[in-house]
Amino acid sequence: MKYAVLWAAAAWADIPKRLITSHKLPLDETPAALKRNIEEWRTLNPEMEFTYFDDAAQAAWMAARCEVKGCIEAYRKLNSGAGRADLFRVAWLIYEGGWWFDSDLKPGPIAKACDLQSAASLDMFAVREPRKGHVRFMVIGGRAHPLLKATLRRQISNIFEAKRLPPKKQPRTLHVTGPFTLGRTICDPFRHAPAAELLGAGHARDGHEGARSVAAFCEGPFFTGMKDGDRDPKADWAGTYAENTPLAFRFDGCGGHWHRPGARMSYAEVLKEMNVTHHLKITA
Repeated sequence: MKYAVLWAAAAWADIPKRLITSHKLPLDETPAALKRNIEEWRTLNPEMEFTYFDDAAQAAWMAARCEVKGCIEAYRKLNSGAGRADLFRVAWLIYEGGWWFDSDLKPGPIAKACDLQSAASLDMFAVREPRKGHVRFMVIGGRAHPLLKATLRRQISNIFEAKRLPPKKQPRTLHVTGPFTLGRTICDPFRHAPAAELLGAGHARDGHEGARSVAAFCEGPFFTGMKDGDRDPKADWAGTYAENTPLAFRFDGCGGHWHRPGARMSYAEVLKEMNVTHHLKITA
């Protein structure tokens, strides 16, 4: 049985040519190094419509567009800017579609760096963390894929569960809204919504079969990580949802271009101001 390479990827023509990122401040008020980084992303992707969201614009978009039950209430409960950005990016990819990049990430030309044509007819594309192989949100593109919808449901549920706990016992943002939520959804897409609702009644059976097909993958290095030197780019993410099934997706495929955030920025000065998922120690 032939399997798609990991993560959902649409043909380049199918994913809207929109590029977005966010930070808590208006673009003109962001730290100088961060602003240069964002502007370089725009320069390297001239075929894309570029939109920048500060916290105010992000909150307004969520209030107007995110119609999933509990979405805006969950968003407003979050204390973490990283958590709000996590929820926003997934909702934006569902309702608008396009490409998200972490604003501190090494700039690159998506159309040239990523193998988009190899996953034509799929609906999502993401880049993994290259050293250990964990799922990431750093570059993610697509439009209304069922796994994105299931991820948003999971994030909303996680937020309400976390906020019922005393502040000192609340989990880190990384586990409440961060990329682990996408990873868990890949392995268990129907925890928060039935297959018939996410995929349509006619595809529910195929969806369940696809979910079973990833069992071995989910028990492997997807959550445990790989040891240094173990990475085989041709093999370490083989075996996912079968091609031509509703949950088919692509993961990675960008030629090793994004291995780490841009080294020119000082994390001590910049990342403390960032509204992205690098804040691993803060609670939601």
